[in-house]
Order: sequence, then C-alpha cells, then structure tokens
Amino acid sequence: ERMDRLISELLTLSRLEAGMVERVDEPVVVAEVLGNVVSDAEPQATQLGFTLEFEGEDMTAARVMGNPELLHRVFDNLLRNAMTHAADGKWVRLCLSIRGDTACVQVEDRGPGVLSSETEQIFQPFYRGARTSGVSGHGLGLVIARQIVENYGGQIKAENRPEGGLRVSVYLPM
Repeated sequence: ERMDRLISELLTLSRLEAGMVERVDEPVVVAEVLGNVVSDAEPQATQLGFTLEFEGEDMTAARVMGNPELLHRVFDNLLRNAMTHAADGKWVRLCLSIRGDTACVQVEDRGPGVLSSETEQIFQPFYRGARTSGVSGHGLGLVIARQIVENYGGQIKAENRPEGGLRVSVYLPM
C-alpha cells in the first residue's frame, strides 16, 4: 500500500510539473471545498480525539477559478498533514478570509512546528523535517499542493505560529 501511494504521488507530481494534467478553470466556492474536506476528515479526527475548527468571513464570496478536485486535494493534504504532525496538540483550524482580490486559506495546528530554516524546504520533494521522526509519509504531499496552487496563479507558504505549531497559508486569486 505504501509503495502504491508513493508511485501514485510521484506520477501526480510528474504530470503536474510536465503540464500533463488537463487544466480545468471553473468557478469554485472555496468554502464548499473546505467544508467537504472537513467532513471527509471528521471521522478520523473524532477517532484520534482531534478538535477541527472551520471558520471564515463571508463564506460564499470567496470564489476562485480552478479544478475543485485538485483544490480539494490541496486542502485535504494540508489538513491531514496537520493532524499527523500535531498529534500532541489535538487541534487543527482552517480559516478562510478574503484579502483584497485574494482568497486566503490558513491551516493551523498546535504541533511542534518546523525549524525556521525549514519553512521553504518542506515544499521540496522528499524533504522531511527534523521534527518528523516516526511520522509516516513520503515528503511529496506539500510539493504536490504547491504545484497545484502555483498552476492556478496562487502561492503557498508555511510559518511557525507564535503560540506554537505550524500555519500553512494558501493564497488564490479570486
């Protein structure tokens, strides 16, 4: 199963980088995608004892052009990464806001965060942070997320929260 997941992620990344994934530009209500991501993750979150929070400003106003399935993959990956790496904190928050003509989605956790020198490196293929020992994964999920976001003219960045934990922010043009 791990080998199948790795091969699937490598193929997805290769197709994205080569521009072989058919570009779909349709209006997407970001709040709907996030709601589906949270709903999909709730059973696992409940089983693991996590609190998931989802909040946002005018939820229907944040519309972007994109592929709803690929955007779902981005936010699902970020949410599940947060749950994996913040197992001690047992809390993950998704926050949707509008900043000018940009939709901003932040995924925050109360885990150990990353070393400040790693906030860019975690978006490199196969990179695994110094604080991820014993955590499963291949180091490709964030790379795929970045590629999808950038393909739609957006940006993704990570930073440590002052309160502890990590915040990954996705900015997509509306």
